[in-house]
Amino acid sequence: MADAVRVGCDVQNVAEVRAGLAEFGDAYVRRLLGPAERELADSLADAGAVARFLGGRFAAKEAVFKVLRGAPDAAVPWPQIEVLADAAGAPVVRLAEAAAALAAAAGIAEIAVSISHAEPFAFAVAVATACDGAGGAASAPPLPVE
Repeated sequence: MADAVRVGCDVQNVAEVRAGLAEFGDAYVRRLLGPAERELADSLADAGAVARFLGGRFAAKEAVFKVLRGAPDAAVPWPQIEVLADAAGAPVVRLAEAAAALAAAAGIAEIAVSISHAEPFAFAVAVATACDGAGGAASAPPLPVE
């Protein structure tokens, strides 16, 4: 079985995220972030930092969704793709429910993600390793899921 690499990227306008926060408040945050991500956002000092954090997370989730390659009409609620931080602060991906099912079906063993900010934008790239074998069965352990 050969391994296949999948790459996804996305850019978000942080000003648009800031406007979404102003209009919808906490409902905007709950629609985008999972519980562990909300804890990270709650620890930030000011509204500008929260908007940058959300813009980066939104871009990362879009990039991850692109490597999952769900059907165009596939619904994956954003909180099912969590982008957390490891001990050094680097982003790590944790999938749940529909997102985890897409990864398992594709045989995705690992997703790495990187997030960058350059006002007014947040950019993310996700790289996944998927087994390209018959039936999509993974030859490596699956991603951590909730």
